[in-house]
Amino acid sequence: TIIIGIIAILTGIEVSNAQTLLEAARYSRQTNNGSARATAMGGAFTALGGEPTSLSKNPAGVGVFRNTELSITLAPTIGKTTSTTELGDANSAKRNSFQMDNLGFVMAFPTYGNSALKYFNIGVNYTNVNNFNNEAKRIVGTSPTSMTHVWATQSNGIAPENLDNLSTELAYNTYLINPDGAGGYFSVLDYASNGENITDPVSQTEKVREKGYQADYNVSFGANIDDKWYVGLGISAQQVSYRHTSLYREAAPLDAPSGLDYYDYYTWEHNDAVGANFSLGVIY
Repeated sequence: TIIIGIIAILTGIEVSNAQTLLEAARYSRQTNNGSARATAMGGAFTALGGEPTSLSKNPAGVGVFRNTELSITLAPTIGKTTSTTELGDANSAKRNSFQMDNLGFVMAFPTYGNSALKYFNIGVNYTNVNNFNNEAKRIVGTSPTSMTHVWATQSNGIAPENLDNLSTELAYNTYLINPDGAGGYFSVLDYASNGENITDPVSQTEKVREKGYQADYNVSFGANIDDKWYVGLGISAQQVSYRHTSLYREAAPLDAPSGLDYYDYYTWEHNDAVGANFSLGVIY
């Protein structure tokens, strides 16, 4: 089987503040091949056709069908991982979801004639190509370093009015970092006692939750010519919905000399994107 060619043009409308390497890796890596059959084949079905999931890869595959077909693949996911270090620090992650990985429907129309055109088929397909649902919790019982030290280092040489309003400026406004009078900053956990520089240790806890999906919607038109050539035209739309929330807490020991009890650092990320493409395919 030979794929003669696939041509695709991608356009998109995105609602987000910025693109990072992490986001590029997250959305370009597809974790689901679609239907149960396609998954069992490891996704190697582009040149075979006769599989609804293949419509978005090579629309010529819709021309292979000889009967009307409905395909549904459900995917329950249950997973949990925990770990504990020698110091008693605990980490855990879990991923539970029940989703529809694939829904496809193909209508086959035989021509019943002597012409070279044997079948004209129409297919629609939905594939959930990514599942972002995930929860993680990380705990460090005692740490000699703190995020306040990171923010202080990042702020060195920068005037308070020019600090990052999503991190270092927040730390400055809440007195987690303070100017040292020489163009730098120091952590609230750092202080001098009897001529020595001392840093209060902290316990660290982070809870992260991710939710969302990446979906592909496809409509394809295909034809069977002399049971040798299969040609197709596909129109697809891709949708991304991603939510990320995290709560990071650092707590100092009771009655710590620094005067810090604890602080919470909350982050929230929300990405939505929509794209469209069309493709032409031929199988011989």
